[in-house]
Amino acid sequence: SFRSRISSTTMRGRRRARRTAVLIFLTWVTVNVKKRNSPVKTKLALPQVWSVSRVGGGERGGARCGVVYFYHVPKTGGTTIARHLIRNGGCFNFFGRLQEYKWEKDVERLHELFEQVNSKAGSRFCVHHHHAGPMLHEFLPQLREWRAKLEKKGCTMLLATVLREPYKQVLSELAFNHISRESLGDWLIKHQSVQTQYLIFNHLEYYIGSTPFRNGTTQTKTGLTLTFSINRNRTYIIEAKRVLDEFDLIGTTDCLHAFAARLDQFLGRNVTSPKHENKTPQRQFIAWDASELKKVVTNVAFDQELVNMCRT
Repeated sequence: SFRSRISSTTMRGRRRARRTAVLIFLTWVTVNVKKRNSPVKTKLALPQVWSVSRVGGGERGGARCGVVYFYHVPKTGGTTIARHLIRNGGCFNFFGRLQEYKWEKDVERLHELFEQVNSKAGSRFCVHHHHAGPMLHEFLPQLREWRAKLEKKGCTMLLATVLREPYKQVLSELAFNHISRESLGDWLIKHQSVQTQYLIFNHLEYYIGSTPFRNGTTQTKTGLTLTFSINRNRTYIIEAKRVLDEFDLIGTTDCLHAFAARLDQFLGRNVTSPKHENKTPQRQFIAWDASELKKVVTNVAFDQELVNMCRT
């Protein structure tokens, strides 16, 4: 079981002035839960879960009808959430081949699924958007269109994601991808502020592969002129904040149980504890020295700014 404590607050810069944000602190109370299923403890001072008042069903019961759209930022616990959603019911995955960066057929299928959502039938389903999906910044107009169609039917879209304390997120990335001391410098150049990067591009490597940078810049379909160097271009952090402002529910890695519970509630499911999935073995973590760790801290400058925004 769990309790929720709700306090109202006004979120600055919301996409629509009529929306009143509700800051939700969920306290997960577990009974006889195995230690391996406990949330990872970090010092991240973010809200455990953040939502908006227009989410259907309130804190008890689910939305009458609607869609959970889960955007999976790497090494934040997203695989745990994705498999929890899939394990407990229907969840659509993007299946495009990563290196080809082709996902149009998946979007066509999603069009069909969104059309099938009906308030009378009380239909609900979830979407898992990870590496094989489109660039999020370019895809937002489509998400807004789907949201509007659902709302006309009296249904709701819950756009959700999870963020992680930046320093720990990068250390997890380094271990997961077997990055050595010799390759650390090159890896950090290509992976600056990973969470900021992912909120805009999805997987930058595949996006760049499909959209060549000319003279060090490229232009997105949404009119952004972008450079390869993330941390020296404030356009990225500005746009990442705008993208994040579109989300209805933002969880943190150290409180995945509470985040999963909110999704279960929305979908009208029994609240269950997610199983910790895709955990990086401890033996893959390197004991980086002080100079290497300083590079990591510098590398996550925009991610830290993004996280600080969520603290206020």
